[in-house]
Amino acid sequence: MDDLVGEVVETMALGSLRLIHEPQPGVQPGEIAGHLHPAARVAAHGRGVRRPCFVTDGRRAVLPAFGAFTGGLDVRDPAIAGLFGEPPMAAALGRDRVHALAWETLR
Repeated sequence: MDDLVGEVVETMALGSLRLIHEPQPGVQPGEIAGHLHPAARVAAHGRGVRRPCFVTDGRRAVLPAFGAFTGGLDVRDPAIAGLFGEPPMAAALGRDRVHALAWETLR
């Protein structure tokens, strides 16, 4: 990692956004976090499909992982669902677009 140019920081503020690796407990308006790698299971084409997804309630967002070997935590797991005071929206990555998913449709 010595070849990379830049500075390693725990958090980075960009205006009202706060970029952080691991989401923090409580309401954190403007927080964009990773670490948990959310994934959602939905019914599609007559079968269940599990896809990486973004999760947001409009105040904070948790980002999915984009690598092939990164796994994914079920979006309904308390570690993710507990970050939001009200049911969030999930946005699952499809083949050629992002699909908005209502919380109650996830299983």
